[in-house]
Amino acid sequence: MNKTLAALLGSISLTACGVYCIARGTLVSTPRGKRPIEDLIEQDTVWCIDPETGEQVASHITAMVRATREVMRLSGENFSLTCTTDHPLYDPVAKTWSPAGDWVLGTRSALMLVPGDGAPTRVVTVITREVSAGIAEVFDVTVAHALHNFVAGNVLVHNKSPIRQTCDVQAGISKSEGDDCTLPDAGRGAVSCTSNPDGGVALGTCEAVQ
Repeated sequence: MNKTLAALLGSISLTACGVYCIARGTLVSTPRGKRPIEDLIEQDTVWCIDPETGEQVASHITAMVRATREVMRLSGENFSLTCTTDHPLYDPVAKTWSPAGDWVLGTRSALMLVPGDGAPTRVVTVITREVSAGIAEVFDVTVAHALHNFVAGNVLVHNKSPIRQTCDVQAGISKSEGDDCTLPDAGRGAVSCTSNPDGGVALGTCEAVQ
């Protein structure tokens, strides 16, 4: 790891109390069109995306935060995103959320493109990675919908709500950590996600609720 990257990643715990954010000027997709993130206010409506189906869902903003942070930049076909290294992005291949630093390090390469104007979502590859894109005013939103995401710079990003890991509990059925499930004896349980020894999507089991 080079010194610049080490310093950038190390800054996560030292600035803004771990606030992860999107840089000023980034366009956020809303029912009124794409708007700079700094122009949004509480109660404005943004598009959330179901990552499994690509369905758009309108949801209102319940809170906003801002800070000044070091930022990185990812770009490729029809997208460009400038954000902090700790901001969670969606990996549509692994079907999981992960800090943006994974993409700038090259350990992940796929993002979910949400072009808007009725065009379907699709998987795109990061072409250009900028470890350090300077220091910028950054913003994040919290949305009311349980999807807890929004579209920034034409790609799917998480909002400020805590992330729950998603895992496969059965073939073709994914749930999130802590979701309700049914035990073999028909009792109530909760999903527990564990790593997949073969890599890829995490595996889930139904555990009894104490």
